[in-house]
Amino acid sequence: MIRFLHKRKSRHLVDEDLMQRVAEERCEWAFDELYQRYAQRLMGFFYRVYHQDRERAADDCQETFMKVWYMRHQYKADFAFRPWLYTIAYNISRSYFRHAELQEKYTAEQSLRYEETDSDDAELKIDQATMRKALSEALERLPSEQRTLFALRYEEELTVAQVSQILDMPEGTVKSRLHRMLNYLKHELKDYERI
Repeated sequence: MIRFLHKRKSRHLVDEDLMQRVAEERCEWAFDELYQRYAQRLMGFFYRVYHQDRERAADDCQETFMKVWYMRHQYKADFAFRPWLYTIAYNISRSYFRHAELQEKYTAEQSLRYEETDSDDAELKIDQATMRKALSEALERLPSEQRTLFALRYEEELTVAQVSQILDMPEGTVKSRLHRMLNYLKHELKDYERI
């Protein structure tokens, strides 16, 4: 019954309040709620950064939450939880790439799943799937830092300021690298402009 009351109460608390409870009280129900809110998104972040390596993504997702628990005393109340969480995740991925002798390449293939529709709609869906595959392949050719930058800004939809904070990089540098990366992607995907 107590657990149920905590669960209902936790839904109304913002991330920062929950993390404050974790930091100050070692509050397990607050930690569980943060896990429920972010585990899936974090898994998706790692999955994209690691070229769809689900096992590696799952391992590093768990490692991130372990670090959140063990680093709870380092959390500052005036710091937004989400960028703090992604900073930990980014550092884990950076460490992985730094210590790997060779970056393994993984094929990023999108399965074509579409319902039976008329031929125009089916053709559009095939074109879109082909474009997503081309985008995935273009991203795969980028260095890991640029893939991470793309994932944080465009897939996790963090602001430039938050990305800057996570990557410990000036906002101007983030904007400049995003601009160069988008020009590269535009060039690589020029055949798909009509989609």
